[in-house]
Amino acid sequence: MRADGIGATTLKPLYLDGNLVYNWEGGALHPYVTAGVGMYKYRSTESGVVEGSDTKAGFNLGGGLEYFVARDATVTGEALYHKVGEFTTPLAVFTDGSFWSLSIGLKKYF
Repeated sequence: MRADGIGATTLKPLYLDGNLVYNWEGGALHPYVTAGVGMYKYRSTESGVVEGSDTKAGFNLGGGLEYFVARDATVTGEALYHKVGEFTTPLAVFTDGSFWSLSIGLKKYF
């Protein structure tokens, strides 16, 4: 519990998205845009005592770069904005569950 008597809230989003991607061909560097829909589950812990979860539908959009380091391997970087509406925890209602995600990865083509 904080010194002002108000408990701390921890939110952990877990999501599963399906996306469509449009990729521009351009040598070793391929920029792309993406958009999709998904399910977003928010697990909450409040004051270390009360736990709960809420699942909502949402959508995302963003883009990234794919850099070919070999004929069949790339390094990717992506930024996505996830738009999720209101969700409920045991002690509060959050009017906006939206957030940004940034990722870097490796991809191997077979």
